[in-house]
Amino acid sequence: MVVVLLSFLVRELGFVIKQEIEQEVRLVVGIRIELKKLESTFKTLQAVLNDAERRRMNDEL
Repeated sequence: MVVVLLSFLVRELGFVIKQEIEQEVRLVVGIRIELKKLESTFKTLQAVLNDAERRRMNDEL
């Protein structure tokens, strides 16, 4: 009886741990995707700012 109960508890604990690990992995992957998007946005902003600065310099000449 005790062995059956312990077996059940270990199985359930394993299931819960597996779910938590899977959730953490999804969070990490989601963060990486968001960081890539931010990197792309910053590169675009930098290009726009560089272009605006170049145009300003040309207008001053």
